Amino acid sequence: LSDLGYQVGKDCAVVGFDNVLEAEITSPSLTSVAQPLDEMCRIGMHFLLNRIREPHIERQITAIGMNLVPRESTNRS
Repeated sequence: LSDLGYQVGKDCAVVGFDNVLEAEITSPSLTSVAQPLDEMCRIGMHFLLNRIREPHIERQITAIGMNLVPRESTNRS
């Protein structure tokens, strides 16, 4: 976007997903969604063990909260 003449965070907003380390060190820093990886792994393992114990169990679904980490790319630093 910068190469096209846009100022990220002023002319447009950009949001990433995963909140990787690089999000903090880019210029401008990247607003990102942070996923609770430990919780996701714990729930996934729980679902897998349930499926192993009961192969015909109904599909398991859950919702996991995520956090928005505001930074310069959305002018929210």
